[in-house]
Amino acid sequence: MDLPTPSLLGATSAHAPHPVTTALPAVPFRYYNTIRNSGDAVTSYILQQQLGVSGRVVTSAEPHLLGIGSIFFMANPQSHIWGSGVMSPEAQAPSIDPLKVHALRGKKTLAWLRERGFDIGDVPLGDAGIFVDGLVSDRTNRYRAAVVPHHSSFYSPKWDKARDNPEMVIVDMMDDSMLPIEQIAQSEVVISASLHGLIYAAAFGKPHVWISGHSSDTWNFKFRDWFSMCENGQDVPVLMDQSFEEMMAMAEIRPHVIDRAALLAAFPRFLAEDTPIDRLSFQTARAHSPVQVYIEPGNGEYSGKDFAHKLRELRSKAFANALEPTYIAFTHVNVAQAPSRALLLAAQRYLDVHRSAGFAWIPGQGAQNGDFSLSETTFIDADFSNGTIVMRPDGYISGNQKFAYI
Repeated sequence: MDLPTPSLLGATSAHAPHPVTTALPAVPFRYYNTIRNSGDAVTSYILQQQLGVSGRVVTSAEPHLLGIGSIFFMANPQSHIWGSGVMSPEAQAPSIDPLKVHALRGKKTLAWLRERGFDIGDVPLGDAGIFVDGLVSDRTNRYRAAVVPHHSSFYSPKWDKARDNPEMVIVDMMDDSMLPIEQIAQSEVVISASLHGLIYAAAFGKPHVWISGHSSDTWNFKFRDWFSMCENGQDVPVLMDQSFEEMMAMAEIRPHVIDRAALLAAFPRFLAEDTPIDRLSFQTARAHSPVQVYIEPGNGEYSGKDFAHKLRELRSKAFANALEPTYIAFTHVNVAQAPSRALLLAAQRYLDVHRSAGFAWIPGQGAQNGDFSLSETTFIDADFSNGTIVMRPDGYISGNQKFAYI
């Protein structure tokens, strides 16, 4: 099964604002793609625009790059670390090769690794998210303030006053396009509970302030790691009992002290393939997520481990010539009513917001709206004989997962 061409997905290359395919040398890499999150997904833009390579998502068994994000929990001996950071000081020590640590996000991550016996030399420090300043040419201020919730609290009512203020823009970080980056670049001030909202703001030289609904050494670790690379970084967040006007007054330009040239020079370019291959670009795949493919009904057995294995196989075939996978929707060819594009997007959004759901199920008839709920049953106990399954970009699916359904 081949990934459908953009024309089959509802777009044509003549009108697409991005390359349909790319033949840049590909670097095998991994990033956190259980959900769409700008702070993780930005790696692909940085690789392409700043380093002249494309990122090709691979399995953990292959040599690979780990770049932007608090993704040390994904590291293994095959990982080449370039600017990654540790999420929590209580995290388990990763199984890594110190010689494959080329750069780290900040001083906290470096100290954390050395305290656990890793012989890490004086590698460059810095989050490669700073290179977003080369991605946006139009930085005309359109908003008085960009308010950037952490993705886990995007729908909280605490942001309502900002939503209702026409001078402010609520930046949705559950978006793997350029939009969140552009909105921050086009704001006078940035108020952010998201780490990469702060990093983007620093990259564009915007006054910014770190806010949060809570503060603890565990939660603050990754933020302090980043701020260790700034001249006047915050040690603790401004709590949400302040008004937005008060938060804006606390915003400061916090210049980073990252050696950009050293960080770029440390990039493990040797990972790139020798002979580039023309592949579906990440921009095209993301623009058409969830990619919809139709599958034969088979023998009528749609539950259990065999079905999960079959879905993973089909997913691998569908994305065989793509740089990175996206959400994918498997619809039975004999379905009574195929889901609309709006319904597929609603399923994708539910999965972005609710990580407790392993995947989404849309029945083959009667589903009109995107009002999803979390199932009581698990994948292995359910019947998926006629309808659509929407799988996450990471492709993980197991028998004990609950799922979203209408």
